[in-house]
Amino acid sequence: MNPFKFIIIFLTVMLVSCNNKSDDLIFKEVGTLLWVNEVMSDSLVKLAVKETLENSSLIIGQISWSPSDISFTKNAEWYHSLAMESGKSFMLNIDWLENNRSGIRGDLGFDNEKVKALFVKDIKKLVDLYPPNYLTLGVEVNYYALTSPVGYREFIKMFNELKTDINKKDPKIKIGLSFQLELLYGIHKDWQKNKTLEPLNTVVANLDYIGVSTYPEVFIPNQNKILFSINYLDSLATKFNKPIGILETGISSINYNNNQRVAYIKSIYKKARDLNFKFVIWGSIIDDPRQGDWTNKLGLINSKGVYKPEFNIWKQENNKIINN
Repeated sequence: MNPFKFIIIFLTVMLVSCNNKSDDLIFKEVGTLLWVNEVMSDSLVKLAVKETLENSSLIIGQISWSPSDISFTKNAEWYHSLAMESGKSFMLNIDWLENNRSGIRGDLGFDNEKVKALFVKDIKKLVDLYPPNYLTLGVEVNYYALTSPVGYREFIKMFNELKTDINKKDPKIKIGLSFQLELLYGIHKDWQKNKTLEPLNTVVANLDYIGVSTYPEVFIPNQNKILFSINYLDSLATKFNKPIGILETGISSINYNNNQRVAYIKSIYKKARDLNFKFVIWGSIIDDPRQGDWTNKLGLINSKGVYKPEFNIWKQENNKIINN
């Protein structure tokens, strides 16, 4: 081969390779949900914010929506200001399901035209006020597909139209949905034991990313199988040729000891690297001081401000990506 031709080919391959790597890293994000409330001391809130800002590439505002919530758009303001002031990416996750996932917040569903119209109006206003880099228009939406199949079909129709409208105005916004992993594969201890990928199949072609939530506590409890459902991430990545990311995960200090939690967080990041996931978001930076079930104890810092052993693993893994 002509040596000059070889050099040209080599440089072209290297340029493409570098460009692909750069593009991939731009889309790769790490962070944590930042839940704070009025019962937390000022020092505790400041600690949570400090560690989130120092060890995340993006700020996530996961805010609830209901047809009667007149303060909906205001709830994103604080998170947006944190992102802008720190120069980080901004993600908005819209959670319109009840906390127990039995239906949407409020008495009506997305099979009601007024509810759909109000949702579209509120989201467009939100995006205008606080334009995000990533917009998740529903959190764990496959619960809704099981409780209200008709409502879910109407939601997907609305989602497709709304996504088109938003991207016409700002094509840079990545828009997706999140799905509960254990529910998708029929291993959720509180729900039907059938593999139910259809809710994802229905909309996947129009998603910029697939968000995944996964928690050891939601499948059949077994202290020796904390990594059981992580294996289903391989199946998801194989089946769907779309960017995938962990939108929520965590392991509580109520049900699992220090060693188990450290093992879990190491495994989550290894799996994300192996499968080339686009983001990994921990379920909470800090525990809720109020007593409650495992969902209040997912923090990397406890409610007294003491760092849990898994915090350092999370920090190390995140900073590998942030500083790459």
